[in-house]
Amino acid sequence: TDRKRAETIQQIQYRIAQAAVSSANLQDLLTVTRNELSKLIDTSNFFVAFFDKGKDTLREAFSVDEKDEIDEWPASQSLSGLVVKKGATFLLRKEEIEQLLTENHIQLIGARAECWLGVPLTDENVVIGIMVVQSYDNPNAFDRFSAHLMEILSHELVLYIRRERAEKDLVAAKAHAEESERLKSAFLANMSHEIRTPMNAIVGFADMLLDPEILPEERAQFSGIIKSSSDDLLRLINDILDISRIESGNAAVDKGEIRLNGLLTEIELVTRQKLARSGKTHLDLELRMPMPDGLDSIVSDVYILRQVFNNLLDNAIKYTPSGHIIFGYEIPADGRIVFYVTDTGIGIDPQYHDVVFKTFRQANVASHHQFGGTGLGLAICKGSLELLGGKISLDSMPGRGTTFRFSLTFERPRSLNRPIRLQSGSGITEPSKASSFFDWADKKIIVVEDEPSNLEYIKRLLAPTKARLFMCENGASL
Repeated sequence: TDRKRAETIQQIQYRIAQAAVSSANLQDLLTVTRNELSKLIDTSNFFVAFFDKGKDTLREAFSVDEKDEIDEWPASQSLSGLVVKKGATFLLRKEEIEQLLTENHIQLIGARAECWLGVPLTDENVVIGIMVVQSYDNPNAFDRFSAHLMEILSHELVLYIRRERAEKDLVAAKAHAEESERLKSAFLANMSHEIRTPMNAIVGFADMLLDPEILPEERAQFSGIIKSSSDDLLRLINDILDISRIESGNAAVDKGEIRLNGLLTEIELVTRQKLARSGKTHLDLELRMPMPDGLDSIVSDVYILRQVFNNLLDNAIKYTPSGHIIFGYEIPADGRIVFYVTDTGIGIDPQYHDVVFKTFRQANVASHHQFGGTGLGLAICKGSLELLGGKISLDSMPGRGTTFRFSLTFERPRSLNRPIRLQSGSGITEPSKASSFFDWADKKIIVVEDEPSNLEYIKRLLAPTKARLFMCENGASL
């Protein structure tokens, strides 16, 4: 009898191993497994479930049952969860199940069995699921031989599950690589367009400036176009550098005191200038600052705060043909402060709400030439805010405008009464000589620069200071 059982087990193992190779999916393999098991034990009530550690639940993958039909159930305090928790096989009869219930070790889920056998599915010492047979009428339906057989076959199932998951991971990795390649190609094509546009204007109008016969007003106009195009090109390069620093983990945070009202007022002024340049002065721009001056100081990174507002406001201007743009912040609550930018623009379809925060992605890729842009702005906002422990979200529907909200930890300066150090571009408005003439006649300045055009620019920039300038191409020539 023992020899015949051993031969039968080998045959069952062989057929299940063959099925593991030929089965189209896990359902087919589990059907074969149940049918093969039925040759030696009762499989009238048989199920396989997978364990979700994050949710602490078990979810049915295959089930044939005379009484119950349960798709998902909590692992804690269930018989199945006991197998998962202990990582061991449990063979229980009705009396033992009732004892566990009485001692509050488990709670009954589904009909009570006369005999219950559960075997863990273990992959590299981690329990990923469970295989169970049970009988509602025979208390002696299963024994140690049944448990041993189930343990042998659980190994075959785990091998298949491991291979299936590896194949799925491979397919997902392939799809991700193909998507990355497509995005890379689209980005390079888009970047080529974005760079070529301002460069054509810079080179073209710079050539025109060399014409001695152009009128003074034309010269001023051409210079303005060159300046504007140079700003666009510089902004593009800064975006690429910013996203590179964020993704490489080299971006740094520099916190300091910021007077919000002063900073946002400065941003409002710059935004009105952008509205004028883009021909959208008909848009209503409103700034809301609920905290009074003097009580509006926070501690954060002014560069990131300015960068996020500028990116969001640039998008609002770009995608809002009419109506209004409102930006500002809310009264801090629960240790956080919420900032927002809302517009009455074209809106964003909900299917793109997550996409827009990804690198090189825009809400509608087909229309990026209509509006321009690299698809980096919102990715930079999200990455920069995460450096500060902040979060950003959006609320938008097509044709109904968009509201972006981002929150940061609300951190007050140690003292609102002490003098506040002036930070470059911080929006802090205290008396200073920043706008007065610099008289550095008693100063010496060494300029190290190997690019002649940059050297000439710096020389002209510092000329009004009356400082003595020493020019050199590199550190060795100092």
